[in-house]
Amino acid sequence: MKVGGYSDWFLPSKNELNELNELNELNELNELNELYINLYKKNLGGTWYSSFWSSSEINNHNSWEHYFFLGTQLLTNKSYHSYIRAVRNFLINIFFKLKFPFSLFQSFC
Repeated sequence: MKVGGYSDWFLPSKNELNELNELNELNELNELNELYINLYKKNLGGTWYSSFWSSSEINNHNSWEHYFFLGTQLLTNKSYHSYIRAVRNFLINIFFKLKFPFSLFQSFC
């Protein structure tokens, strides 16, 4: 899928959606604050929907859905109509830089 000139879009897993939710709560990066304000407060991109499907499936009938405003996840039957929120790979990279700001090979001496 190529949207906005980018082709690194994907449907996040339930864990990735949860981490994006936690990142919004951290409020530590101005870029992410602006992203949060634009997506949620100003409703750009239709994000006022509170729940989105994840790519995490349990079986042929059930998958995980993430509720951003509640910060919870529910196992939901796939016959239920809901929304998806594709994200770009760079958002996940920003999160891990925030959560793990050091190199795995960095010396702590």
